Amino acid sequence: MKLQEVQRELSKYRNGTFFYIIWESKIPVKAKYKNEYVVTKIVRSQVRKGIKYTHTKQAIEKWVDNNINNLPTNLSTSSTKENIVATIQRDKNKDNYLTTSPLAWGKWKEQGLILEHTNKQGEYKTYVRLYSVPYHKGAINSTQAEYFLNGKLISKSELQRLGIVNDSYWKDKEKNLFNLCTDNIISIGK
Repeated sequence: MKLQEVQRELSKYRNGTFFYIIWESKIPVKAKYKNEYVVTKIVRSQVRKGIKYTHTKQAIEKWVDNNINNLPTNLSTSSTKENIVATIQRDKNKDNYLTTSPLAWGKWKEQGLILEHTNKQGEYKTYVRLYSVPYHKGAINSTQAEYFLNGKLISKSELQRLGIVNDSYWKDKEKNLFNLCTDNIISIGK
């Protein structure tokens, strides 16, 4: 989708509201198969936009892990990591000590929502920052993916069995936030 179309569709949703988005992405294949196979994936996922990363449970847990020996006094009295995380989630002043690193690449076009980036080849792209639905035991899977090998539908297990895709691709990556290239978006809110 074009950036303006993405912005128009996203404007229909308040920050923090759950909605569905569908996108297509190319999956990296092993070098010896680059001229023979094209693998793509179409994903439908429930996401949110416009929330503060530092307010997500995953970000708070990561911050606690990195600062466990250097916690502010009001937190160090909590007995367990779970209690510390819960205390931070309720703390109205958490922004005073929870910090994030600057963007690893790109710059904000629209703070907290749209990024822009020019890669080493000089290609300009825009990305939308989205947040996945928090996973919890018993939850219905809010993300569905279909895989295609040279345009034909193939199961994930069959694709893995064939060994065409880089092994590192299949490693479980629990991502709370991701930046999705606007060019790859098929639809929003359906």
